[in-house]
Amino acid sequence: MQRHRKLTLASSAAAWALLCGFAAIVPAAGQGAPGELAPTAERKLVPPRAGAAGANEQRIAAIVNDEVVSYFDLDQRMKLVISSSGYMPSEVELRQLETQVLRNLIDEKLKLQETKRVEVGFENQEIVEQLQQIAQRSGTTVPEIQADLERRGISIYTLTDQIKADLVWNRLVQGRYGREVKIDEQMINMIQDEARASAGKPQYDVVEIFLPIDNPNDAAKVEQQAKSLLEQLKKGTPFPQIAQQFSQAPSAATGGQLGWVVQGQLAPELDNWLKNAHRGALSMEPIRTIGGYYIMGVRDTRNVASGPSSPKTPLFLKRLLVRLPASASTARAAQAYNQLKEAATRVKGCNTLADIAKSIPGAEIIDVGTKPFTALDQRDQARIMGLVSGQASPPADRTNDGYDSIVLCGHAEEQAQGVPNRDEIMDREFDRQMSMYARRYLRDLRRDAVIDNRLGED
Repeated sequence: MQRHRKLTLASSAAAWALLCGFAAIVPAAGQGAPGELAPTAERKLVPPRAGAAGANEQRIAAIVNDEVVSYFDLDQRMKLVISSSGYMPSEVELRQLETQVLRNLIDEKLKLQETKRVEVGFENQEIVEQLQQIAQRSGTTVPEIQADLERRGISIYTLTDQIKADLVWNRLVQGRYGREVKIDEQMINMIQDEARASAGKPQYDVVEIFLPIDNPNDAAKVEQQAKSLLEQLKKGTPFPQIAQQFSQAPSAATGGQLGWVVQGQLAPELDNWLKNAHRGALSMEPIRTIGGYYIMGVRDTRNVASGPSSPKTPLFLKRLLVRLPASASTARAAQAYNQLKEAATRVKGCNTLADIAKSIPGAEIIDVGTKPFTALDQRDQARIMGLVSGQASPPADRTNDGYDSIVLCGHAEEQAQGVPNRDEIMDREFDRQMSMYARRYLRDLRRDAVIDNRLGED
């Protein structure tokens, strides 16, 4: 199944602004025609640090395939990150942050070079529209935000360059890999059934920050960065702001909000932490997984009811039927009953029914549809009493058709109880797979690039 999503500026300051209420800016009068950004060539560099002058204004921090990242670029991005995230680093943390920010700038150079190479279409008006939307949603005016940025000493191009890099890179990755994303009905059913099977178990509203380890040699550096971010969270820096600027998970676009999960849905290392978590919990140390380091938090917890609270709640039902002709022998009938009885204990959701039915001669699946409890006959009401979503009843007495087991696939209240609908599942899975493709693509670009990192040489 092919899926296309509207592009999300997951790591840009624009997306962060939606969370913080801090808007971006559009060109001031005289900087270009309406709907246009002032040309890059008209930028004027300013000293990167107090006291710097002359040639130091354009000192080189890194060279990426013959393109320069200047210390001015680095200084501007540092100001933006610190201002937008509320991050208050110590002197040691500042050096670590500088290393990470330069890496991000290098990555942006690689992204822009690649999108230019493959001629990804782009219009300045798209940036303008993004900025105007941010200003509207943040409840302030563009002039007010522009004045605030200027007071912070941040060039507008520091922000618009980041937005542009996100915009064209996301468009490139989605265009290149969108057809590779696989989201089939079986996956959707499996995820829903897993959620239904968790009825009665506590759920956790989880937030996350993910820092990938693309090169095993960088593991120690990534761990140190994760510890530094964790210290800022412990000092009171809001989680969404840190996640927005630093997390590499798809959830970065929403401030790290992963949503409601139950135990068993996350990687084993994360699940092990979650089982002892409580409302307001924050992981005391970064959690190492096969892909990188996580910082986890729990915003809230809740318990899910194990069944419908009202007899009028619509139920989603199916039957697993083993047909028997009237002439079937007693031995054959006993065999069918025992096979169905054993199979019913293996049902872990309606997505498992097809495979289970194949293991029983003469078995078939009948979709009963959606019915409230009160619409069922007394026989079926008695059979589903005590079932939770995803469970099957033992076989009932033989009917003219044979033996059957009734399966409670779910109920309408589940949406309020954390069972995601199809669109939610498809969106989340699309984002997850596209994030994986994007990281892999960028890793390959880093591997093939010629990068001269000069940070700290002078």
